[in-house]
Amino acid sequence: MKHVRWINPLLFAGLVAVPLPGQTPAPPDATADDEIVVIARKLRKVRLNYTTRGQWVTKCEAEVSSGDPRIDRIMCAIVKACVREGNREAKETQACVAGRIDQLVEATPAPVDVAAAPPPPDLPPVAQSTPPMSNSGGSDIVVRGAPADIVVVGNIPSLRGGLWQFRRSATLALVGGGGARPVRFTQCLPDGTIEATLRRAAGEGNMMTGLLAGAQCGRLRTKMAHGRIDASRSCINARTQRRLEMTGRYDKRQLTLNYVVEQDQDGPERGGGAGWNPARQVGYRWQVSATRIGECPVKERRDEVNMNEAILALFSEYGPSDSGALIEP
Repeated sequence: MKHVRWINPLLFAGLVAVPLPGQTPAPPDATADDEIVVIARKLRKVRLNYTTRGQWVTKCEAEVSSGDPRIDRIMCAIVKACVREGNREAKETQACVAGRIDQLVEATPAPVDVAAAPPPPDLPPVAQSTPPMSNSGGSDIVVRGAPADIVVVGNIPSLRGGLWQFRRSATLALVGGGGARPVRFTQCLPDGTIEATLRRAAGEGNMMTGLLAGAQCGRLRTKMAHGRIDASRSCINARTQRRLEMTGRYDKRQLTLNYVVEQDQDGPERGGGAGWNPARQVGYRWQVSATRIGECPVKERRDEVNMNEAILALFSEYGPSDSGALIEP
């Protein structure tokens, strides 16, 4: 077990251009960029006190807070993700976190071939229940069938909103070595198409995704028909190129997804000594199943996760961070 008291080096690094008093403010149409700069500045204020055990961060607290509990939790999530990737020493972890915050501000462009994918179609309304069926006896008794949790409207499959339970298998590393452990968690989902739900789960439109995943990803290309799902996307960062292929099936009650990730290591990640640096490809496999278990609860359940945690739980080969809400099946 290793205990680390970390004074965030980014407090003094000045790695991002934050307007100082007296400087000309940004124009009104730069609202999104301003928001990113403000978030980066808040992240740089945090000073953490955390404890690790191997690849797990067992305790993470903000000794100096950003003033926003959500930002503090995000900072801990970034640290957990960096440690899970093998950055065990404090300086390595600091460098990893610094790089991810830089990526957020610099907004590295996504791969062109994937980014050019067309936007998803408008979301159709989801049928809330099956129509009533009168019995043959002509009485006033009406028989209703159980409402389907996945409804196909005009060949577009949609999820019925409510509390969904997800089960993720252990991650199989195709080149040997250990992978992420199996987990089970719940999330409250709105009505919407499966495609839109997967895009949200993949982190599209979420500026925190690059921080948590350590990469910039293109759009998720999806094709769905006749109970089958095929999807793919590409991600890049300074060291690797990553391709995800996802296949699956859906019926009226359940969604099952199979993930395969292939990653081309670059530079020092390839291994080897001086003058010998062969290319090496690594890969990972895991499966996720989702079932609707009821309506959204008034109070958050112990095993319920937020969107940032779900992004890692569903789309990261390293699996989710070590959150108390994520429990083994």
